[in-house]
Amino acid sequence: MGLNDNYPFIFANTAGTTWVTRIDARMRIIAGLIAVVLIAVLLDPVAYLFLTLTIAVGCAVLRLSRVDFKRFLAIFLLMATVTLTLHLLFNRTGQIVIARVLGLPITQEALIAGLLFSWRLALFLMAAICLTKMISPDDFATGVWRLLTPLKRLGCAIDGIGMSFWVAIRFVPAIFAQYHQIVFAQKARGATFDGGLITRAKKMAPLLIPVTVAAIRKSDILADALTVRGWGVGAERTFYGSRPLAGADYAFLMTTVVWGGVILWIAL
Repeated sequence: MGLNDNYPFIFANTAGTTWVTRIDARMRIIAGLIAVVLIAVLLDPVAYLFLTLTIAVGCAVLRLSRVDFKRFLAIFLLMATVTLTLHLLFNRTGQIVIARVLGLPITQEALIAGLLFSWRLALFLMAAICLTKMISPDDFATGVWRLLTPLKRLGCAIDGIGMSFWVAIRFVPAIFAQYHQIVFAQKARGATFDGGLITRAKKMAPLLIPVTVAAIRKSDILADALTVRGWGVGAERTFYGSRPLAGADYAFLMTTVVWGGVILWIAL
């Protein structure tokens, strides 16, 4: 079972199947960060169009499946509906009233703002999908750790931060796996978890206790494993595998930076 198999909100990565996955993890993380920052900072239709085309090309390169798109649509439609509804009902900017709902005026500006923010949500979701498709959880945690390593010169406890982040990335899927095992065990004993949202929540609530107990046990085992391996004695930490940055890595980074700069220039 892969690390992503139990994430309900993260999609299985395709490590090793495309040329993008052979780029250094740090470069891929920086590219994803640039995309997220541009989406968060900009609110321009032309810039969003270029970002949409860029992410669409990324989806094609990463070979997203129909299942990925179905999951994306399920999440996006819910979030977009809530976002658009809130803007239409409570955004009071603008003077051009196009309709009235329950006596509340709906303006043209509110509709445009709601559509733009819904577009932004779609870009955020697709960027997250692309990031999780092109980098595994282990590579992501290690890449973040390596990116923070230069801060050691400033006296920051990067090893502790990196280890905590890496453990969190590895620990969450283990908890989900334990949760699914408990659910399957209960179903094998005749339990059912059907019904509406509230009914399912009530049926799932008793499972929190065994899941919490299992999480505490796993954390104790992990703490013992780190202790017997000498974690925290002050020795310089190294990585099991390390490869220097190649020309393809720098080319990928420069292309990403230049393209991000072009999109920012277009928006400004």
